[in-house]
Amino acid sequence: MAPADPRVARTIAWLRTQAHGSWWYTTKDTAAAIYALTESLDLDPAEFAPNENVRVLLGDRVLRSFEITSTTLARDQGSIDVPASVIAKGGTLRFERSGTGSLYWSTDWTRYVRDGTPVASEIDLHDATSLDADTTPPFTVVRRYTAPSDTPWRLGDQIDVDVTVSATHDTQFVAVEDPLPAGLEYQPRLHEMGDDWSGLQFFDDRVVFFAANVWKNSPLHLHYRLRASTAGTFTAAPPDAYAMYGPPVASIGHAQPVTILP
Repeated sequence: MAPADPRVARTIAWLRTQAHGSWWYTTKDTAAAIYALTESLDLDPAEFAPNENVRVLLGDRVLRSFEITSTTLARDQGSIDVPASVIAKGGTLRFERSGTGSLYWSTDWTRYVRDGTPVASEIDLHDATSLDADTTPPFTVVRRYTAPSDTPWRLGDQIDVDVTVSATHDTQFVAVEDPLPAGLEYQPRLHEMGDDWSGLQFFDDRVVFFAANVWKNSPLHLHYRLRASTAGTFTAAPPDAYAMYGPPVASIGHAQPVTILP
């Protein structure tokens, strides 16, 4: 497929420079950009009658080779999992094709790290460097519990929960999830003027705040209240913050022990 007008070609080139990997800043931006691209490109008749051979390589290593003769790939050909051991030292992921047709592809990364390990917010998929790079997490998430007094928590106590999210750069549409520790229940309260969040959802196991913006120089402060309802020793799972619609950036806080006396 190719644009017929040089002005269209320049517009398409500009749209591609604004992309972050395979997306634009938000899902809405991505949808608008894809719509503009589809309206600007001429249809390739061979796209709906493919007859091609494809090889997927990481560097010089062949990860998968297959033949495409249909517009929809079989389930076992539709995705390729690349183990961490294969890409730990980086490399260039590329495709080799022969025949006729069109090939569309996308990539996604899942990475598991030890607690406290810095996490990269984005990775260049075309020239991946070492996944051990020392990078700064996009958010810092800190949770603090406050009881009515300095004495141990007891049944019936009301516990104030404060979650602070700091960002290394301005970020739009951020979700903050704070798991509820067993033994405590949410206490409903009226919306207070001046709260930083724009949306709020409560589930049996977590509280989810939504913020339209988290500014670099203005931390997000969230507050809610719990009541101690069951005696015992529990673990409050770590809170986390992530961008909902933009590039996949996320950070995780720390778990905390919780003890409630009868």
